Amino acid sequence: MGATVSCVDAQHTKVVTSIFEQLDTQNRGYLTISQLLEKKEDIPMPQNCEIEFHHIPTLHYLDRQKRGIISFADLLSLIQIWTDWNRIFKGPTEDNDAPADPSALLSFLFCRECEQGAKQCAKWLCTLVLEGESPNVTGSELLYLKRSHIQTLHQLLKIGDTHGITAPNFFDMLKASANADSSNSGKVFEDHIPLVTVEAFLRVYVEEYCKSIRQFGYDVSRIEFGPFD
Repeated sequence: MGATVSCVDAQHTKVVTSIFEQLDTQNRGYLTISQLLEKKEDIPMPQNCEIEFHHIPTLHYLDRQKRGIISFADLLSLIQIWTDWNRIFKGPTEDNDAPADPSALLSFLFCRECEQGAKQCAKWLCTLVLEGESPNVTGSELLYLKRSHIQTLHQLLKIGDTHGITAPNFFDMLKASANADSSNSGKVFEDHIPLVTVEAFLRVYVEEYCKSIRQFGYDVSRIEFGPFD
């Protein structure tokens, strides 16, 4: 058994090494969300490990330290746990109401952790799209996200697919919200959106997401998250 597990771990390490060789072209030692989204169709995942990098709960679990970047260890750990779950899960029982699909399971875990912490989750999502950059703008006391960050957010949340809103229109909507905020009186926003505006939007997004998960009728208190917990 030990040799089998070791062999599987070696295979997973080889897969993650291949992913980093393909995506981490600057040898930074980590991946960003835009890299994962841009090449998502070409990422060679192991069999029975269909990870969707648009899936916010999966990303929330993947970025264990909430730094907004994905390390080699982060991705390797997720792949190992994902495949472990698919191997050991035998279906719901009277004592465990867990769904079979790891993505669904992570949605409920996300709901459990973020439903009462939507503000912190919104901050993490901003950190994710900042991709290690600073939200500071020279000569300003406010913190901002650049147009490129908003484009990444638009792609991540699949705003175009779900609402038919283009990336430029999404930027303009957030800009209008910032301009309507009385605390921003006198400020002009062209290629930057105040961080607080984006966080406010994302806080509502997370709250609504958790509500939608609750509508599936699962009792989160009766779910055993196994290796994901």
